[in-house]
Amino acid sequence: MRGERATDIVVRQRHYYNRYLSKRLANPLWDAKQLVLFRNIPMSDSVMLTEALTGVRESFGTHNLTRVYAALAPGKEWSSVALIEVERKRALENRQVLKQRLEDLRFVATGPVAEVDTYYSRPDVDFLETVECLRVREREGGCEVTYKPASSATTHGAGGIVAKQETNVALADAAQAEHAHGLLEALGMALLARVEKARTSYRTPERPELSVMVDTVTGLGSFVETEIVSEGAREETVLRLEETERLLGLWSHSVVALPYRDLVLGGGRANPANRTGSA
Repeated sequence: MRGERATDIVVRQRHYYNRYLSKRLANPLWDAKQLVLFRNIPMSDSVMLTEALTGVRESFGTHNLTRVYAALAPGKEWSSVALIEVERKRALENRQVLKQRLEDLRFVATGPVAEVDTYYSRPDVDFLETVECLRVREREGGCEVTYKPASSATTHGAGGIVAKQETNVALADAAQAEHAHGLLEALGMALLARVEKARTSYRTPERPELSVMVDTVTGLGSFVETEIVSEGAREETVLRLEETERLLGLWSHSVVALPYRDLVLGGGRANPANRTGSA
């Protein structure tokens, strides 16, 4: 048996961890020890883990990191909580004015990032009619498959507010997108539309659950989406979203109720997608 050394054990005072808990997360982790769930992590891996978390924390909001952790630690009580995305899209009238308001409110920009979204539908169910979403999103350095359920009186409220639970499957890298397309086509999914856009995302450390996305969509123009991810009451979240829109001066901008997919299609199937190879 090897001899123990004093350096084998590292002791941190509680305030060292609590500095990260000044804001309540959507899925709160009240004690820092829950972050590792008492799992043994070899000291040789600690440097690698620290570098990895440092690399991703600048690109992902807290709610997305929580989802990643939930996927890596299935079966935990807190990870089963359904997060609802409450959002509204508006036509963007003055990009520079909005940018200044966001900066004044301490929002930090990421992007612009080029995204290509390819939408599919089931052969026996028209997703344009049900307003379901099955999408492969491709961007530099990554891709994902997303599903959003059919719309109803519960998911769509007055004034273009949409509240849905979104299911995302992140793929290993951008090269996997072609395999995702191939899988959906092999399952008989019907290709609907392709949307190309440049997206700049704005977030603030004070409200990690809030995102403001500014999109320039090819052939359509510019839009702004305000989104809040929450497990709380929808009514309360809608009020918070509306207050954010007021602070950003968006209240007078026209609400856009249709998804980009439907706008690209012109409300119908006059402009079917024509994908050749990996986008």
